[in-house]
Amino acid sequence: MQTLKNLEGTTKARGQAARTERRIWNTCKLTQGELLAAHISQEGGNLLALGAGQAPLQSNLHALLKESGGRQESERDWSCSLIVASLVGAFGSSFLYGYNLSVVNAPTPYIKAFYNESWERRHGHPIDSDTLTLLWSVTVSIFAIGGLVGTFLVKVIGKFLGRKNTLLVNNGFGISAALLMACSLPAGALEMLIVGRFIMGVDGGIALSALPMYVSEISPREMRGSLGQVTAIFICVGVFAGQLLGLPELLGKESTWPYLFGVIVIPALVQLVSLPFLPQSPHYLLFEKHDQEGAEKAFRTFLGKEDISCEMEEVLAESRMQRNIRLVSVLELLRSPVVRWQLITVVISMACYQLCGLNAIWFYTNSIFGKAGITPEKIPYITLSTGGIETLASIFSGLVIERVGRRPLLIGGFGLMALFFGILTITLTLQDHAPWIPYLSIMCILAIIAAFCSGPAVQGELQLFSQEEQQQSTWGQWALEMTDFHHPAILIRIIANAKQMVGQAALQAHGGIPFILTSEFFQQAQRPAAFTVVGTVNWLSNFAIGLLFPFIQQSLDTYCFLVFAAICFTGALYLYFVLPETKNRTHAEISQAFAKRNKAYPPEGRTDSAVTDDKTNIRPEPDSSSALEN
Repeated sequence: MQTLKNLEGTTKARGQAARTERRIWNTCKLTQGELLAAHISQEGGNLLALGAGQAPLQSNLHALLKESGGRQESERDWSCSLIVASLVGAFGSSFLYGYNLSVVNAPTPYIKAFYNESWERRHGHPIDSDTLTLLWSVTVSIFAIGGLVGTFLVKVIGKFLGRKNTLLVNNGFGISAALLMACSLPAGALEMLIVGRFIMGVDGGIALSALPMYVSEISPREMRGSLGQVTAIFICVGVFAGQLLGLPELLGKESTWPYLFGVIVIPALVQLVSLPFLPQSPHYLLFEKHDQEGAEKAFRTFLGKEDISCEMEEVLAESRMQRNIRLVSVLELLRSPVVRWQLITVVISMACYQLCGLNAIWFYTNSIFGKAGITPEKIPYITLSTGGIETLASIFSGLVIERVGRRPLLIGGFGLMALFFGILTITLTLQDHAPWIPYLSIMCILAIIAAFCSGPAVQGELQLFSQEEQQQSTWGQWALEMTDFHHPAILIRIIANAKQMVGQAALQAHGGIPFILTSEFFQQAQRPAAFTVVGTVNWLSNFAIGLLFPFIQQSLDTYCFLVFAAICFTGALYLYFVLPETKNRTHAEISQAFAKRNKAYPPEGRTDSAVTDDKTNIRPEPDSSSALEN
């Protein structure tokens, strides 16, 4: 603790004098026009009317604007090392997760035949259909159980090894799983394939936790959203690659299906060879290793600039914030009446997110299209189109969420999925009545994927520090350090306006809307416990759908999709009546919207302006005098 305080003092002293003005601009990253627009809109031109007595302030601001403009042109906040780290990390981590979602689809009949041969060789008789269905369901769904285990392991491994080394060690899981699955056919051991799928799930659970943290901690604030989106895009590319390699012309044949699993070695080896040449996360070096020099060197490598004092201060500010927070346990969160309906809402939205049927489509696409009456030779190519649609949707989905809001996307997405699942049931039932009906079934499946990707699965910034928490720590402190200017109150208002325009979370990750809601519903002390609950629901629901869908399909035949239609409709109905809009709203406003249902008000107490109207989206700006008093 003393070492960390010394590091804070050293870093603060280093940037205190000469870079006071520059720190504002490095932090805000405002253009000249943005500053003037923010200032004029709030002050009504008061700065220009200050008079001759405030001339030093005006000249100081003009010089600051001029310096900022020149520096923005000459100094960038990224390097090739940053791009390479993001791409290599995504290729060896999130790509493999997506690949393993779809890779089991194409070789399904060949793997089932292998299971039957292996069983008959051991027991002297063929395997019965129910046992075969169970074994295959376990093979598909055990990937999710491995993911749940990996999610809990990453916290322990990451603390001792750091983000980068965690990703490196994780490649051992990927390589061992690939070898087990690829060698299962020559060895005649079906257990090797099942165990390999479990280990691959562990790899996915670790990767999806460690990679976003690593990318977030090495990225400049204004690029975290874009680079974090790479993780989501590579998942979709992985799904598409699994479908592409499963084509009969490539590896989707009876003699070559083990190579589909052997290919997993390639991304793992690329990451294993490349990452050692890149620095460790600066956060880990500073807080776990107490290596200030190493952290500064890592920042310079990733950001491509020499002056990293602002970034160091931001990291230290995050540390101060975290040290002052007592984390809530999962049990305390479950017992808290203040967040009861928030927790119920994120659990239901996450359960619907996984149980809505999309994973069933990824796992069993060929079987579904076969039931739809599509000829076997056309199925692999139609399957390929589903992965292509998801990839395109993931690239453009980030543009939607901040314009539309969470509530319309969730309700509309689940509602459209329920509608198309209902139509799909009708077309499957009537597929023999006309030759064009099977193609209508294909359109319904593609529409379901599009509705999911443009609704519940839309990727956005997931904030782990709320706007209030950032303002109370980093921005409040920096604002009070500006008191050597002639008119500090006005400068504080400028800084606050700039924060509203370009402020981002101090720590970010990426996920579908249920993950975003989790970050917005809960305070910083509650979020780790909330993410534990939601993450567990996520993986267990994924396991349930992979395990149960073959039996549902076997029992209900063409009516099996009515189950998903009911889940989507119920989820949309619940969210319509319970979920408030959270776009551009503070945690206090969101808590107030739930207070009546919880029958318990948050610690800040009742307010007369409970947020229930979706049109009230903008948080009022705090008065400058109160900012000074705080």
